[in-house]
Amino acid sequence: MDSDSVPLTYEDRRVIDDTRFAIDRPLVRKWNLQIRDAHVDDQGTYLCSVNTDPIRNKVVRVAVHGTQRSSSLSGFYTSSY
Repeated sequence: MDSDSVPLTYEDRRVIDDTRFAIDRPLVRKWNLQIRDAHVDDQGTYLCSVNTDPIRNKVVRVAVHGTQRSSSLSGFYTSSY
């Protein structure tokens, strides 16, 4: 993690005050990061780390398109480990 990184979740719990972020786990090995009412400020690089041996990482670039009333995410997908 670089100095600008902020953990959003730990396991399936949110650790930041921003309730727009959540983890959805439809299956034991599937993790989805949900961002409700996405803002342009939410776009950027997101890192998912799974504490296995060895540690598994997935980096995804998120782009937000549209206005705050009607926004959509692109580039983010389910992580399976």
